Amino acid sequence: MYRKNYTSSHSCPSHVLYLELFVQKVRKYADVAELTPYAAHELIKAIYIGAPDKSSGKRCQSIHICYDLIGFIPLNELMEQKMA
Repeated sequence: MYRKNYTSSHSCPSHVLYLELFVQKVRKYADVAELTPYAAHELIKAIYIGAPDKSSGKRCQSIHICYDLIGFIPLNELMEQKMA
């Protein structure tokens, strides 16, 4: 399911270019209060939703967002950057 992963491929020169292009796209929406369908279409390539898991007594599902140009960014990596 994971075709491209930001953590393992962001050092390649072509991936740096893709990252820069993605950041340019994101900057266009920096002041937007709500994500519009157009913005979502421009920034997100695909969304994968896993099967529901009820083994803990609560319904849980995994969600993986594949961003345009850069692929998947693991949630734990985003949280680490936010805390820093």
